[in-house]
Amino acid sequence: MARSVTRSSRTRWVVLPALATVLVARAAAAHPAFEDIERYTNDLVAQHPEDPVSYLDLAQTRRLAGNWDGALVALEHAAAHGAKPLEVIGLRGAVYLDAGWPNMALLEIDRSLALEPTQPQLQILRAKACMALGRPQDAARAMRVAIDGMSHPTPDHVLALRDALLAADDRAAAVAALDLGLTRIGMVPSLALPALDLELALGRNEDALRRIDALLATNPRNEAWLARRGDVLDRLGRSDEARVARTDALAVIQSRPDGRRGERSAMLERELRAALVVDNPAAPVATERTR
Repeated sequence: MARSVTRSSRTRWVVLPALATVLVARAAAAHPAFEDIERYTNDLVAQHPEDPVSYLDLAQTRRLAGNWDGALVALEHAAAHGAKPLEVIGLRGAVYLDAGWPNMALLEIDRSLALEPTQPQLQILRAKACMALGRPQDAARAMRVAIDGMSHPTPDHVLALRDALLAADDRAAAVAALDLGLTRIGMVPSLALPALDLELALGRNEDALRRIDALLATNPRNEAWLARRGDVLDRLGRSDEARVARTDALAVIQSRPDGRRGERSAMLERELRAALVVDNPAAPVATERTR
């Protein structure tokens, strides 16, 4: 009994359990079918029929396999064998959400939040359910609570908040959310570039220039960012500086050996050359042979 209590103390109703992670890794290496994983967890249930965590593992495995009914049955067994209500209710909400039943998911998630209101993973589930129900403002509130409760939020969490705010037609708040993420996480392109795009959409070109310059401070030889800087400078009517930025981007591409240039670089090079001709048709553009 002591072993069962220890195993049951783990929080496992939203994130992938440690056991399920190991099982997925084994299946991916040898037997990609989820049936093999479920067979393993079924064996655990047979070996430990009184252990509620075995049923929780089985429920999570069935959830990952898309076996919603089987997951719900396993959760009923987990509850009957003494699993914590918070674990059972929370995982049931996740199953309902994955199955495409957001109303039922929200009912279960709110029952869980009544027991633990600030649990970040539950708030993330609530945000997903609210988005599925067309309630982006509620989704944004849930994501804010989730992020506030995390010691290390990820860019994906911040982008989920941005998406909810954009769905609520609040682009200014979406920019503020991205800035919050940049403060918490650091200058990561996955947040800085969406913030730049929103600044441009809002017509805040000076702010967009400030953002692209902050990115270039971390990597001055990023040709894509130099090209973006040229586009932003064009919006500001600073065509001479835009040409310099594009010329610098082209020089970075040409400085690399042919083997390190992919199709994306080749496409950007063509775009830069075309833009430089438009900027100043009389000026020659450096070619591969003349660099």
